[in-house]
Amino acid sequence: MNVRFRHMVLVMAATLCIGCGGSGDEPGGSPVPQPQPNGDAPISFSGSLSEGESESHARTRTGATALSATHQTFYAWAYKNPTASTYETVMQKFKVNWRSGSAGTSTTNSSGWEYVNQQGNSDIVQSIKYWDFSAVDYRFFGYTGSTESSSAPHYHCTESSSSVSISFDVSVASNPQADPVTLPLTSTTPLFSKLWYKTGSAIANDIIPVQLEFLQPYVKVRFIFKQSAPADVNFYKKDIRFAPKDDTKEIATAGTFTVTYPLKGNSTTELWSVSSTTTIDYLSQADDVVGNPPVSDDGNWYVVLPAHADDQGPYTLSLKVNNEQRSVIVPAQYMEWRPGYEYTYIFKITDVGGVALDGVVAGFRDWTTEEVNKEIYNW
Repeated sequence: MNVRFRHMVLVMAATLCIGCGGSGDEPGGSPVPQPQPNGDAPISFSGSLSEGESESHARTRTGATALSATHQTFYAWAYKNPTASTYETVMQKFKVNWRSGSAGTSTTNSSGWEYVNQQGNSDIVQSIKYWDFSAVDYRFFGYTGSTESSSAPHYHCTESSSSVSISFDVSVASNPQADPVTLPLTSTTPLFSKLWYKTGSAIANDIIPVQLEFLQPYVKVRFIFKQSAPADVNFYKKDIRFAPKDDTKEIATAGTFTVTYPLKGNSTTELWSVSSTTTIDYLSQADDVVGNPPVSDDGNWYVVLPAHADDQGPYTLSLKVNNEQRSVIVPAQYMEWRPGYEYTYIFKITDVGGVALDGVVAGFRDWTTEEVNKEIYNW
């Protein structure tokens, strides 16, 4: 007879997460097995590196293999919808640990990540969870990067009647100009996942592990130049400024990042926002270099916080060409800075000494790969 462990009493974790803490099965002792009506189909987490097509034909790093190189633990939340307007909790801040070489050693470990009995000594027991194919759909998401501490929580979690929000502090250097490798991933780098959504029928037809795609809550921006006709045009890479056209708007370098996950209804994607506490007026290049550059990959990278286009508004790039001050407007629709993405703004120096926006390249790229004409990856 197939069996499953019954759901446990929900509790509030006295650790990092306030309002949606850990839950599991009976504290201590052995869980009481009960019949499992949907067959032996335990929930597991995948660790494969998936390279599927994404926006702008970008390839995205998903799953746990990309994560396990730096983060050995993440926390998972899971909810199922018995109906379109209701939800039930499956996992609340379950600790999922990386166990190198353990893939396939249990029914819940498909590729090295395990959540069963991975809790700390003071936590509620995390028991095996099974798919309910009669559910309308399932929603999973995760977070990692904080060190567990009840006295100094690094993130705050709140649950409403229709969503869960995770908030955490983010910051970059006060001078955000970056060398090619800035903010390298470490075990304390905060990462949040996109919402993993599947209908119950889709899961029943193809029982697959949950594959969470983790993102950094940061953005990389650069501006580079090319010339239509080098000829007699002297282009000075000096005192270049890239700034919001509206001088009441600023670029965030520190604040609180909040990601909100819907628990029911038709919404199947997460929403994010940034509440800034530290800002700068503009990004600048002060290199005293004269040249007639083609499209080059030597533009300085800047690490900043995400921003919605409506919050940014249009930007102005200003510089000197033939010792004359020139500027060009970048429309607001090109100023959406989404978490985990990097943006390259390409400007053309014209043969009459003007400057024009030539294109914007946006997408995922590997954090340590800076070649301009390469595939774009999630960093």
